[in-house]
Amino acid sequence: MSYVVFISYSTQDMERVEEVQRALRDSQQVEVFVAEHSVRPGEHLVEKIMQAIKRCDLFVLLWSKNSEQSQWVIQELGAAAAADKPIIPIVLDKGVPLPGFAADLKYIPAYENPLTAFESLKSEILQRAKPLPDATGLVLLGILLIMLLAIYQNGSTSTA
Repeated sequence: MSYVVFISYSTQDMERVEEVQRALRDSQQVEVFVAEHSVRPGEHLVEKIMQAIKRCDLFVLLWSKNSEQSQWVIQELGAAAAADKPIIPIVLDKGVPLPGFAADLKYIPAYENPLTAFESLKSEILQRAKPLPDATGLVLLGILLIMLLAIYQNGSTSTA
């Protein structure tokens, strides 16, 4: 199962979106949703975007002067906040304050050094995407120990 990352952006920032995608491309455990590439012609855009936000594990906000003017980005951010999704803002332009739902979140400043910022994002995503240890073996071991304990107790009470 892959870790799903939703990227919210202004289409005017597609170059930066593609840089983020390139940074994450090598990871086989991360699936990236970018509406421009993930929604097929003829599909309902709003429906696909809302489904993707609901199923994502992480919402990445690419915030810029362009996205500040985009009603889509604001609506996507609101949907992510309403769905209680973790949000990582990436600020592309210096001096553009984060919007309401993201105003108090620590952000990654891509305006200083985009490559470093996107590598930092990649590192954070890969750390979050690490699979949790499989508990199946521990559960089976626990069941086996309980059965052995029950057998042992039955054996010691029947000989008395």
